[in-house]
Amino acid sequence: MIDLRALVERRQGFLFLPLVYRLAGRLEQMSWEELALDPPSSTYALRAAQKLFQLPAVVTHFRVGIEAEACGADLSREPSGDWMRPAKLAEPDAVAGKLVERPPLAQALEVTRRLSEELRGTAGTVGVLTGPRTLRSLFTAPPSDPGQIYATLARAYAERGVELLLVVEDPRVE
Repeated sequence: MIDLRALVERRQGFLFLPLVYRLAGRLEQMSWEELALDPPSSTYALRAAQKLFQLPAVVTHFRVGIEAEACGADLSREPSGDWMRPAKLAEPDAVAGKLVERPPLAQALEVTRRLSEELRGTAGTVGVLTGPRTLRSLFTAPPSDPGQIYATLARAYAERGVELLLVVEDPRVE
């Protein structure tokens, strides 16, 4: 298990955050869309950035709202990967079934698996979960059992080798 405090102390407070995530794509001359949707390319770029900057941990994706997208939401992402206002919200009943097998969540989990295997012993892998407030805002109505969503996602990330999960809220969501 990774200790976040130990990571911060070891790297004087520098962790692999969204700035470095996007920098990894730029260093490899990849668009954000390529970085987000092509697991082999994403893995290559993130692994190269980890090696270049000697990072103790790598965030495997930084797509806040990806779980809602896997349930049919259209977040109309900008070329930078950010979204301002969803074009279509997800339906709560879409959570049922094989959530982790649906794109784009499936692609993010594949990057996670690849990075976990390739970085084993050299750096930790960190998964990202959309925070509950933000996630609720991306559905037409709150899912009936949000705890089950997080349990399913945590299990999926753990099975793919993450050592740490970040829960990220979008600051624009009230």
